[in-house]
Amino acid sequence: MKPPLFSPDGQRLIVAGWREVSVWRLQDHALLYRLRFPEVHHCLVSPDGALLVVALPSEIRLYYLEDGSLRSILPVAGARAIRFSPDGALLAVGLYAETRLYRVADGALQGVLAARGTPLVFSPDGRYLVAGDTVWQLPEGVPVFTFNWLRGETATAAFSRDGSWLASGTLYEDGDWSWWDLRGDFQILRVGSWEPIVYRQADAAFHQLAFLPDGRHLVVGMNASGGWAEGSHRNGSLRIWQQPELAETISLVGLPTFTLSSTSRYLLAALHGSSASYKSPYSERNSLVLWRVHRGQVLQARQYEEGMASEVGRPFALAISPDERLIAYARSGGVVVVARNPLFTPYGDVNTDGCINDLDLIAVLSAFGSTESAPDINGDGQVDDADLLIVLFNFGAGC
Repeated sequence: MKPPLFSPDGQRLIVAGWREVSVWRLQDHALLYRLRFPEVHHCLVSPDGALLVVALPSEIRLYYLEDGSLRSILPVAGARAIRFSPDGALLAVGLYAETRLYRVADGALQGVLAARGTPLVFSPDGRYLVAGDTVWQLPEGVPVFTFNWLRGETATAAFSRDGSWLASGTLYEDGDWSWWDLRGDFQILRVGSWEPIVYRQADAAFHQLAFLPDGRHLVVGMNASGGWAEGSHRNGSLRIWQQPELAETISLVGLPTFTLSSTSRYLLAALHGSSASYKSPYSERNSLVLWRVHRGQVLQARQYEEGMASEVGRPFALAISPDERLIAYARSGGVVVVARNPLFTPYGDVNTDGCINDLDLIAVLSAFGSTESAPDINGDGQVDDADLLIVLFNFGAGC
């Protein structure tokens, strides 16, 4: 099952399975429509919420999300990844040996980049695209940087929210006929000059990366799976690192898949561990983790290992609604669970009393210009106009 998708307005939930895509209205849990296919590879919603994109083995179809009617078809087969540019004007399609850029307005092919299509990551301003082992400048489609790894090839990449930094990591299989382990290299580049700030080799592969709003902290998902002649194991870890020294603030064991909320205040992760050998039966352990994070610190945490959480489907499919009030995850058997976020507080609620009022406004004004943590609502490291506007725009919420 693919990750569930919330529409940008938070009114609909899109669930993509192996052979169908269903669209649900969250207000009354009504099934609006269902699209059936021979096989579904990828599913995506445009940034403005107008289009639903479904990648099939032989083509890519664009539907109107409102009613499920077909808008257009892109004749491209074998998509390994699909991504919208931040403004929704371009659709990047990653293939095995190249990446294609299509103009969404009319489906015209805008360019072909000579790079494999995974990972596929746009910078926040849409000026750069990471495709495979190369960073490309858009709209020209010219390469501006090529990763020069000591081990492996680029497996994951992430830009900081302000577009100043690019973090990336590799996957490398180390071993011989009798054993193997996953390893990886990691680096941070300064965007524009492409100067390497950090380069580190690790005893695990890099599975997923994301910056927190301050640009100094990264959420890192690592894959420490391995095997030997008699069996294999799947494991890893979920970590938060602080750059440039990559000091670790927290770590949990398990092969992780995670997602951050729209403001990056909440992190929802699924952790998996399993082992199998000729001498012992297969064993598996899954858990769900929900964090409220701020400046690299976990302020609140919930971890679920029993009941439904023990049946989380693989690959883990997770989502957080745009307003951060709901979480969704897929269970084995094709079931998607939607639940209220138990850690939710209104955005701008400095004192976490559930109401954005004069007390929160005073807290921001009193700390204005400082680096105090709690009044720094957006977590960028500075109490400034942005934090004040968050309180003013959300004033009265939760009261």
